[in-house]
Amino acid sequence: MGIRTRRIARLLFIVTGVALWLVVVALALEGFAAYRYRCIDEAPDSVPPHPGWNPEPPVMRDAAQQGDTTEPVAEPEPRQTDTTAANESTREDEEHLGTLFASLSEDDRAMYARLQEEWIATYDRDGNNVAFYGPPEIGPRFGLDVSHVAGKHLSEIRPDADKQDPLNIEGLLETGRPQAIPVTVQSSFGAVPLELHCFPLRDPRDADGQGGAVVCMFRNATGLSMTEELARDHDSAQDPLWRVPWLEYRRNVRLNENWHTNNVGFRDDYVALPKPPGVVRIVCVGGSTTMEGASNELTYPNILERKLRQHFDADTIEVVNCGVGGIGSLGERKRALDYARLEPDLVVHYNFVNDACHDLYQLWDKEATPWQRRLRKSRFLSLYCNGRLLPARSEIAAQLERSTFRNLALLHECVAGKNIDIAVCSFVCPDYPTLSSEERDYFERSHRLFWQGKHVTFRSYCRIVALYNEKVRYFCAERGIHYVPVAENLKGGTNYFVDICHMHPAGIALKAGIIFNHLKDYVAAKLAGA
Repeated sequence: MGIRTRRIARLLFIVTGVALWLVVVALALEGFAAYRYRCIDEAPDSVPPHPGWNPEPPVMRDAAQQGDTTEPVAEPEPRQTDTTAANESTREDEEHLGTLFASLSEDDRAMYARLQEEWIATYDRDGNNVAFYGPPEIGPRFGLDVSHVAGKHLSEIRPDADKQDPLNIEGLLETGRPQAIPVTVQSSFGAVPLELHCFPLRDPRDADGQGGAVVCMFRNATGLSMTEELARDHDSAQDPLWRVPWLEYRRNVRLNENWHTNNVGFRDDYVALPKPPGVVRIVCVGGSTTMEGASNELTYPNILERKLRQHFDADTIEVVNCGVGGIGSLGERKRALDYARLEPDLVVHYNFVNDACHDLYQLWDKEATPWQRRLRKSRFLSLYCNGRLLPARSEIAAQLERSTFRNLALLHECVAGKNIDIAVCSFVCPDYPTLSSEERDYFERSHRLFWQGKHVTFRSYCRIVALYNEKVRYFCAERGIHYVPVAENLKGGTNYFVDICHMHPAGIALKAGIIFNHLKDYVAAKLAGA
């Protein structure tokens, strides 16, 4: 055997040995990852005990025990909701786009269309276009140009209306019942399928009930977010709580003694409108992390209200809980005028988890490269190299700018236009570096099961929240608005959190206290100027 042959054989032996060792190491790592996944899957359903590096959770007391001596405001009793079937007459009386539009000024109608990112048009009895609202830049999403709809008679938009479901304006105005029909709008780009949602444009304060126009929203049914898709599949007509799932509660309903909505459809007490003179009103906007609490009185906005009233010895301070479970920044943007109609002095925003888990995760699954999809099959890489399987940090930041912060900017623009101040809070998640291994497994399991974390680990979620908080600080600084550093002052694990975002009473109370400390000077100035 020649020297050259021996060298080749030796090289092959080394390469084969290295390859075998790499296989062994890979199998060992996969085996270890499989073991870790089993530990996560077997993590307890109940919250594990905290190792004790934070103080014991304080005992929460009700308002009377906390020394709230202010007289309760008389309010209508929320009706007891029949949870087996919806009250049809009540459903018909609820506000819809037609009654809402009748109450809005022209400027607010234009703002509403911008917030919804929809094209909205009003038509007279003969189908003539009376007015048109909506940003032209959303046209490409529809495959249309504004000129294809604005100023057009209904028959021009739908030349084959007789062959489709007809829009009977006279019938719509006579019955007062909204109508939703599929339409195929003819444009220079071809036929574009849309949904046309039509409502009688009628002021509910109009005693004779006569209206002569309809308002129609052109809606694209494709490219919806996960929340919007789930809402469309939900039978809200028979739901005792949701008027629009994960966007809007029904008004004046009581699910039990600890959970009811008020006259404006939020989980709080009666809100007097117009706002009484001398009242300083704060509206707290967010998802279930704002709405949460064992009872209405133990939500963070209600605790904040009691703290402010006790501190200033004033019962003219109101904090309204406008949190809605499941809502994200898109829904908050769409409801901006609802918040403004409560006539607050200040809007406080605390939310992010729904944007991350319901929108970003869905986007990353959809846009994952073939290599990312293949590498996700490795449990070890999915668990310990998860950040490499997600978009780069700069790309996530850009995605947040295009979605969350664009929505917050429009929310700010809307309320600022009505001389309402806004404060944005950093968002809190469990403090990953200081958690015990048992706590990490518990939160990892919760994240995977309930927060769409199949391809995103709990640790990556915490990093995404940190990135959001970093951008919130810049967002507030750039716009000159109030920043409330909640996350910087609330560090904890299972002594405060029941999952990746929701809290025990101790955590809720601590969050309310942090916000109180950063708003009391603002409230003092408002009371002085009242």
